[in-house]
Amino acid sequence: STTADDQLGVFASARAGTLGLLDLWQAERTADGTFGAPDSSLFGAINDAQNQFDPELTPDGLDLYWAPAEAGIQQIHHISRVSTHDAFKGPKTLDLALAGYDQYFDPTIAPDQRVLALAAKPDNGNSDLLYVTRPSPNAQFGVVRLIPGVNTNEGEGDPELAADGCTLYFASNREGQGVAVWSATVAR
Repeated sequence: STTADDQLGVFASARAGTLGLLDLWQAERTADGTFGAPDSSLFGAINDAQNQFDPELTPDGLDLYWAPAEAGIQQIHHISRVSTHDAFKGPKTLDLALAGYDQYFDPTIAPDQRVLALAAKPDNGNSDLLYVTRPSPNAQFGVVRLIPGVNTNEGEGDPELAADGCTLYFASNREGQGVAVWSATVAR
């Protein structure tokens, strides 16, 4: 996941220096346009012996959403920092009411942080795409709902909201084509 200006990226990796199986790392572009050496030191409040999956940075790089696997179950967490060179502090699990789903993952946040799209796996079945809204970036999220018109009996996952907040890209194995990338326009 990158910032809006593509100058900073966060990713999960099992490279040397990782505390667990997958940790989060950050890399910044250098003057020549390539990414510099990855650094995990800003993720001390996050990285541990568990897998850290699905990092999603906000456009300014100050907020991060991710879905660690704790005892094999994924739930979406959120953490903030003051600047892109500061460590993230104060992680918290998002309190999302997801009746009928035993885990949720693949977070993608709209640029204004008022809409969160995610994938969730029901107790029995393939993953679905859902969304939840809130009135402001600091408010609690409301009721989680299925994204209309995109879910099938096949699995859907890896949602990504475009910068305009109206286009949703996602992976699905619908129509017997194997896993492919699909898109849908979000009605406002």
